[in-house]
Amino acid sequence: MVEQKEKGTVAAASTNSPNVQGYFNRPETKNQPDSGIPMLDAWDEPVNGLELVQKLRALYERYLVLPDGASIVLAFWALHTYAVNAFDYSPRLCIKSAAPQCGKTQLLQLLELTTYSPVNISSITASGIFRTIAAWHPTLLIDEADTYINGNNEIRGIVNAGYKRGGKVLRTIATKNDYTTKTFDCYGAMAIAGIGNRDATIMDRSITIVMRRAGPHDRCVEKLRERLVKPQTTQLQSMCMRYMMDNVNAISEIFPDVPNFLNGRKADIWEPLFAIAHHISPDLVSELAHAAARLCSISDDVETRPIQLLADISQVFENTGADFLATDELLRHLYQFETRPWADKEYGKTVLTSITLAGMLRDFDIRPQQVRIGNKIKRGYARAAFTDAFERYVPQIVCDTVTTQDASSLACNGVTDSADDASETAPVQTNNPDTPDAKGNNDDTLNIAFKRAEQFFAENTY
Repeated sequence: MVEQKEKGTVAAASTNSPNVQGYFNRPETKNQPDSGIPMLDAWDEPVNGLELVQKLRALYERYLVLPDGASIVLAFWALHTYAVNAFDYSPRLCIKSAAPQCGKTQLLQLLELTTYSPVNISSITASGIFRTIAAWHPTLLIDEADTYINGNNEIRGIVNAGYKRGGKVLRTIATKNDYTTKTFDCYGAMAIAGIGNRDATIMDRSITIVMRRAGPHDRCVEKLRERLVKPQTTQLQSMCMRYMMDNVNAISEIFPDVPNFLNGRKADIWEPLFAIAHHISPDLVSELAHAAARLCSISDDVETRPIQLLADISQVFENTGADFLATDELLRHLYQFETRPWADKEYGKTVLTSITLAGMLRDFDIRPQQVRIGNKIKRGYARAAFTDAFERYVPQIVCDTVTTQDASSLACNGVTDSADDASETAPVQTNNPDTPDAKGNNDDTLNIAFKRAEQFFAENTY
């Protein structure tokens, strides 16, 4: 399940190793110049990765009402910020809600207490983003994004460029007598919080956490008092630093398999989290796969309407078993998708008509055709005309049946969602999933876990 450049046990790296230092952007001074960001010292003894992940999860669950699967994703995302240069991608963390007072700002506050060199701000310009990243290499935590980021093309371009290692922007700089050009590094970890969605291209590079206001049946969470929790979180930050410094060389050599529903860019942005999970324990890989299925199955409108339309037409053909559907019949089925806008009215007219349907499908080189059915000639769409578009744009997930015994044995593999019981039920840490004795069993276990996650995603997405 894991591809490594060199198989076998990889010894923990010394914190003074040149290779390790290359993954960390640490200034020589104790505090980063002009930033006010304190530099942490690494923990003074080796850290157990599994216990560290459980402590991070317990902290987030203690103060936040989170969607299912979010706490483990947040823990791995926080860990990846300590060595973003060890990965080819740094996923944007999109924290959104439908209304205020849903915990977005408090989540950013907790990330500020647990990530590497955090800068937590509520307003920033395009130049502020790339200059801050180039100068300090922080974890950038941006709040109130709905008020100034949506529709801002310059900020969107910088945020998008910076999710991939090597991402840069080019700017003209005034000198004493002339102008010169300069490139600024804009690659780095970034979390963006706001009401509603961000621009589609930002969402496409993001792991999305949808926050909701606590309801009467949600468990009670504690009030976050930063001055009281700060000693604990400072210790956690030091432990994260030590763990990543000791293990970053081995983690950087892991190119993990991910579930099939994480395809294309989704696979890229989830790869750092799965790489860390693979290094710590196969049990965490299984749980992370299920978390990804839960979070990715929540509709976040990243897809454009044409992609949504293709997915729904695929579902219609699958449900009806038809090889050809007349246009009016296809529209009638599409209008029944309650969470889609096809039957909605805009300016008094239905969003999807035979004309708008043909226009949206034309870009995919799909056109209506006339077919004789009995004594009538009907105009509509053949299933065969969609084959190429379905293969390119609509994920086709085929899941094998998982037996009840397999499912029960994989419930959480000993990893609990409960913050109170986390330390008691944690399995033994496995720092090298490729050892000869364990690899075969690990591969079988992860294959089953991935299939279950893929099945959950397929059943809950469309």
